[in-house]
Amino acid sequence: MKNIRKILIVGSDGEIGSYLYKKFKESSFEIYGTSRRNQNKSKIKFDLLDKELTFDLCEFDVCIICAGINNIDICEKNSDFAYDVNVLSTIRLVEECKKNNIFLIYFSSVSIFDGKISFYGVEDNPSPFTKYGLYKLEVEKFIQQEYPHMSAILRLTKVISENTPIIKKWLLNYKSKRSIIAYQDKYISPISLGEIFISLNIIIKTKFCGIYHLGGSQELSFYEFALKYFREKN
Repeated sequence: MKNIRKILIVGSDGEIGSYLYKKFKESSFEIYGTSRRNQNKSKIKFDLLDKELTFDLCEFDVCIICAGINNIDICEKNSDFAYDVNVLSTIRLVEECKKNNIFLIYFSSVSIFDGKISFYGVEDNPSPFTKYGLYKLEVEKFIQQEYPHMSAILRLTKVISENTPIIKKWLLNYKSKRSIIAYQDKYISPISLGEIFISLNIIIKTKFCGIYHLGGSQELSFYEFALKYFREKN
């Protein structure tokens, strides 16, 4: 495999993609990002639903796929559209990466499991119970079958940042002096964007392929996490 110099982030406007785009801009890599909104002239205009690429993919050494519909409710209520975006369009992009021999990194999710145990291993059998998890698993299987020696699949637990919707809602309620509601019977193993960036750097520099689980070392209920979060924020 050639030395990695140019990195493309597909979906650099989202919570994860925008953070990675900003951090990689500060690194020794040449970083490029795609945006379907075309509000940022420094980014490549591209929508996963585009039937053809609007740019020359062979110019890049790494393609990181962050784009997709991550809202579980949308995947359930508008499943045909979500399937087109999260599966068919994503697989089409994977095929283009294979055609151009580009190292691929795909962000998957622990939603491919049923959540009955706390920490799953990469060898555990997937058993998704949401369409979002089913769609992630279908893309995973395609990558593992068609492009295993030039790809890495990163299964993420709950990503937490200031832009995470539930955090934004909690902070808004706090500032408005309203009650903050947090589940006691739903659990997460939170991971920060910074931890994802560190892990991604290792994978890119070592060119490791395979499946990786990225998550926190501790499982907390949303209620326990809320207490911890606001305590740390003083």
